[in-house]
Amino acid sequence: MSLPISGNIGCYHAGCTNPVIGQCHGYPGHCGRFYCAEHSRSEHPKGVLCLECAQRLARDREEKERKELEERLFQLYLGAAEKVPRTNSVNLAIGFVTIYCW
Repeated sequence: MSLPISGNIGCYHAGCTNPVIGQCHGYPGHCGRFYCAEHSRSEHPKGVLCLECAQRLARDREEKERKELEERLFQLYLGAAEKVPRTNSVNLAIGFVTIYCW
């Protein structure tokens, strides 16, 4: 739980006059911005992040999930491709010519 911070410290967000409630732990590295309740998110194991760091974290998570999904789909494709019976391309061509000329 963050305690209100008093003094002349303001929220990093331009024009925001809300009281500061904490300092960002940063993602992926140190940030140090002071934030108010409106411009913060509790999404990181280290603690609360400012809105900008939280958005970077969300983008990175989405990218990781997308890559994992692509890999699973590729593995499913490979598994399905191995089950498809292989045909001889010469027989396939002769069959096509036979049907076409018939």
